[in-house]
Amino acid sequence: MLFGLITVVMVVSDFPVELRFLIGAPVLLLKQILGLNQAPANSFVSSNTFGVIINSLLGAFLFGVPAAFWQFIVKGDNEQ
Repeated sequence: MLFGLITVVMVVSDFPVELRFLIGAPVLLLKQILGLNQAPANSFVSSNTFGVIINSLLGAFLFGVPAAFWQFIVKGDNEQ
C-alpha cells in the first residue's frame, strides 16, 4: 500500500498535500480492492488519467444517487 501512495504522490506532486490525499485515496482504495497495487509506476493504473477517471465516476455516483433519491422519492411525481 505504501508503494501505491508514493506513486500517487509522485504523479500529483504539483498539488497541495490535502488535494493529493483527496485525489489519491479513492485510487489507492480501488487499486487495493482490485489487486492492482503492485502495478508498475509507468502503467495506466498509476497514471493521472486513471485517477481523474476514478474520481469522476465516484463524484458522479455520490452526487447522482442523492439527486435521484430527492427527485423521485422525496419530491414525488409533479406531473399530476
